[in-house]
Amino acid sequence: MNATDLQRLAGHLRNHGLRVVALEPEPRLHVTNPLNGLLTQPIVAEGVVIGVKEKPRQQSGERAYRAWLGHTQHCPTCRTGISCPTATKLGRAWREARG
Repeated sequence: MNATDLQRLAGHLRNHGLRVVALEPEPRLHVTNPLNGLLTQPIVAEGVVIGVKEKPRQQSGERAYRAWLGHTQHCPTCRTGISCPTATKLGRAWREARG
């Protein structure tokens, strides 16, 4: 699976009414059923190499924030207030991106 396949999968899931949040910088999706926020599924593509383009810090900070926010809104662990390692990692990436 490559990055294009992951984008196609995300489009397919959205077409079927699911909410999809792309979690970057990893090739990872977080899929949620809009009828019940507790029905979630993380999707991780292993062994995928994605070309990295340099972007302005502001855009990259915004993207990191959206990834963190999307995760915390849909993660059952985060929603219960328990420390989540993924949220910690995404929060750290956001702080680094905004400088």
